[in-house]
Amino acid sequence: NPQDYFALTHLTPKNTIGLDHNYSLKPPVEFSKPLEDQTVEEEATATLECEVSRENAEVRWFRDGQEIRKTKKYEMIIDGCKRALVIHDCTLDDSKTYACDSLRIVLDAKLLAGLTAKAGSKIELPADVTGKPEPRVKWTKADLVLKPDDRVSIDTKPGHSTVTIAKTKRDDSSTYIIEATNSSGRATATVDVNILGKMNQRPRKVQILSFC
Repeated sequence: NPQDYFALTHLTPKNTIGLDHNYSLKPPVEFSKPLEDQTVEEEATATLECEVSRENAEVRWFRDGQEIRKTKKYEMIIDGCKRALVIHDCTLDDSKTYACDSLRIVLDAKLLAGLTAKAGSKIELPADVTGKPEPRVKWTKADLVLKPDDRVSIDTKPGHSTVTIAKTKRDDSSTYIIEATNSSGRATATVDVNILGKMNQRPRKVQILSFC
């Protein structure tokens, strides 16, 4: 999974803080350079640094599962593919588990501008979903949870989820939202679907016969 961890747990007799880590990889965002172990003294600055596979990859930092916001204490740095968390004035309270997570949803490029189809056709809404732990995925339509039926199917597997609608109707026109959640946070993506009515057929000529 596209996540890198730091566990600040080791304290030496010199009252310094040790940083240990473990990491795992999973497309579409990979950590091309893992975090490195380091030891810092109290009141010093710790820099947790890694590299991701794409410059535009979005990551978030967490401390014991709680997202870290930028403050005087914490500084997030983005430099090309480099991602870093700077912890200023380290104390023993900073001996926590830190994570760099890339929980995200990537829609098929064809869906970014919305989807338009004719009534009666079949449509698919595919999305890649990545996160650690494996996120829970939910689809909604007009703020209502989308559920499978005789026309709608939802296929969710690790790393991917697709909604398929067969024999579309005008009523299928709506805003569809995919939401992924786990202990690290929440991510959403939106697809606007517009179903066009079938073209009206020319009226047939009817011959009326009368008998006297």
